[in-house]
Amino acid sequence: MDGALEKIPFIFSTEASINLSDDEELMRMMTQAEFIAVFVGIEIRTRESLIECTKTQNRNRDLIASVKRYRTSGT
Repeated sequence: MDGALEKIPFIFSTEASINLSDDEELMRMMTQAEFIAVFVGIEIRTRESLIECTKTQNRNRDLIASVKRYRTSGT
C-alpha cells in the first residue's frame, strides 16, 4: 500500500462479521479496493451464549482459522 493514501482522497474501512472470512472473492476485491482495515467483533466463545445472543455466524467454526484467513487475505 506504499503511497496508496496519496492516490485517493479517502480511505476504506469496515466492520464485518467473522463469516466474511468464508468469502475469499470478496476479501480479494476488498484488498484490490485498498481497504485498510476490517473490524471483526468476536465477543462470545461459549456455545450457550452464542445461541442465546443469536450469533449464528460465530457458531460451529474455528474462530482462529477464520481470523487467519482474514490476515492472509490482505484485508
